[in-house]
Amino acid sequence: MLGAIIGDIIGSIYEFHNVKRTDFDLFSKDSRFTDDSTMTIAVAKWLVEDSEHAKHTLVETMQKLGRSHPDRGYGGNFRRWLFSSNPMPYNSWGNGSAMRVSPVGLYAKKLSEALELAKISAEVTHNHPEGLKGAQAIAASVFLAKEGLTKSFIKKYIARKFGYNLDRSINDIRKNYTFDVSCQGSVPEAIIAFIEGNSFEEVIRLAVSIGGDSDTIACMAGAIAACYYTVPLEIDNECRKRFHNDAGLLQFVDEFEENYAHASCFRTMMPEDNPKTYWEGTSSEALLLGLEKKVATFADLVLRDHSIAACGAQYLYSKNAVEDDVRKNDMKFTLFQYGSELLESLFEMRLKDSNPDSMKNVIGHWQHKYSIFHDFSECANADYAIMGKEFDRLVEDLYVDDDMRPYLYNYILQNSCVRVASTSYRPAFTPDKINRLKYDEVFVFGSNLRGMHAGGAERVAVNRFGAIMGQGVGLQGQSYAIPTMQGGVETIKPYVDDFIRFAKEHENLVFYVTRIGCGIAGFKDEEIAPLFSEARGRKNIILPKSFCDMKIGLRV
Repeated sequence: MLGAIIGDIIGSIYEFHNVKRTDFDLFSKDSRFTDDSTMTIAVAKWLVEDSEHAKHTLVETMQKLGRSHPDRGYGGNFRRWLFSSNPMPYNSWGNGSAMRVSPVGLYAKKLSEALELAKISAEVTHNHPEGLKGAQAIAASVFLAKEGLTKSFIKKYIARKFGYNLDRSINDIRKNYTFDVSCQGSVPEAIIAFIEGNSFEEVIRLAVSIGGDSDTIACMAGAIAACYYTVPLEIDNECRKRFHNDAGLLQFVDEFEENYAHASCFRTMMPEDNPKTYWEGTSSEALLLGLEKKVATFADLVLRDHSIAACGAQYLYSKNAVEDDVRKNDMKFTLFQYGSELLESLFEMRLKDSNPDSMKNVIGHWQHKYSIFHDFSECANADYAIMGKEFDRLVEDLYVDDDMRPYLYNYILQNSCVRVASTSYRPAFTPDKINRLKYDEVFVFGSNLRGMHAGGAERVAVNRFGAIMGQGVGLQGQSYAIPTMQGGVETIKPYVDDFIRFAKEHENLVFYVTRIGCGIAGFKDEEIAPLFSEARGRKNIILPKSFCDMKIGLRV
């Protein structure tokens, strides 16, 4: 939320005096927080003060705070709504819904919750489909950034879910961009600024440089960026000066940030580990774990769509060390060591299976492409965020290389300390059609004991996810077979029980259970669903909606 407020304050003097470049002054004596900040804080208050998240309490909270700050630059329609005794939504597609929604992304525990709360927060005013979509897109972006997901993951998700074109560059947008207060004409631009920027300040500068509704675009971009990068202390302090007459609001913002803003993928995925062991290579804690385990763990995080740079920001926030240059330098050189170790280990593994002469070109290629992990002087000129970004890129490139992938996979399998898969951004129910899986996901399908995977989900498992003909039970590739055609429901139960035990023992994997037994085997959902009663509530087992809709009584 603080990132949104800072973006609003910096952009406030440029909203009607656009600056089409990035080398502008961040603050002036006229910089102030506007309606963007006021309504952002109102949404945050609603989230924490009303556990039911009712629309009428949101309206009351927005009106109370807005009326107490009447000169913050509200638009005409919203101002009438703000002071109305009977406020009703007015079918707006404006970006007012998106500018205020960032607290939702911070507050929500799951992506589905963020989308629903964003919809509610928009509907009280901006109930046009584009107004709802814009709010949900920003809330989702903030949520995914808070969870430490990679920019490529966020970009793909937003483009697929909301249909926004995020393949443009800021330079291209800037040339012809004019004032546009619509969600569809400003939300994608804000997200692109986040995607292009390599620091919080750079994201804000890119957002303002577009022109148009500068404070709102920077507000939306800043909200996402603050989850991904640390906010420089001097910028934070300048922001705080603008609240000298509103200390109570600033105190609430700080409390909200403390409680909701900074997630930790380490706390989720390695709950028993000390993050310092991984991040500070010169610390005594670092000696507690072998180098190969730390490197494999970071590589594993990347393949699970987590950004090392974002995880680094989470760590610095957790240590209250945003301005600790000694710690940040240690993090930078630790990542240099990790990149070097990963390449050297994979080269050594591959040399055992390859001709040494043929490997010379392979080693030369990777060392040249990722010289930042080979040439110490290049690392010295970077920071931890850049090194994290390069480590992400290295792991992703190794994984898509057909020759290197098996060695990378085995290295991670043997050494990674990731214990629990993050599920906050996964679907609530098994999708009706699954055409691809992520690195840590497993397709659970109904089979027959002979392993003759002839049709339906069985055929999908064979063609796409590594199921093996002749193997009717258990894990195979990225699929898991549960026999369903050997008799009545009671004969399926032991295999389901085995699967649930397996999933409990492998919390680092996420299992998508299809409607097993409800196709060729001829059973109904109400017959099969009770078998999975113990799977309900397990974060790493995702069930079909039809199973979850069943009222479960005693198991068979």
